[in-house]
Amino acid sequence: LGALKQVYEDYKEDREVRQQAVWAIGSMLSVPANIERTKRANMYTLVQDVVTRLEDRTVAAEQKIALPLPLRAIWTNEQLHAIKLKKMDEKRASGETEEKATQQRRAPLPRRGAKK
Repeated sequence: LGALKQVYEDYKEDREVRQQAVWAIGSMLSVPANIERTKRANMYTLVQDVVTRLEDRTVAAEQKIALPLPLRAIWTNEQLHAIKLKKMDEKRASGETEEKATQQRRAPLPRRGAKK
């Protein structure tokens, strides 16, 4: 599953290759254990990307990728949105922590006898 996700991400300009990767992932979902593997492999990012492209009217129809129903059935739109928000919050929280650490490192040290 991870290799197929990597193919999808690597071939951004080749719609046919991406479509084949998505169909291959969808066909693997007939095995129940692969559904759990799909969740653990963070395939929601792939599903989210495909759904976003499908709903985007600026993307030409020939550039859109069909999403197999078994793959789409794993997450609802609300779940995808909640996951996306959670990931954004995590990035924001870690970014703020790094930003504060950077500011503290860059803060000027008080100089002796400095005039105010």
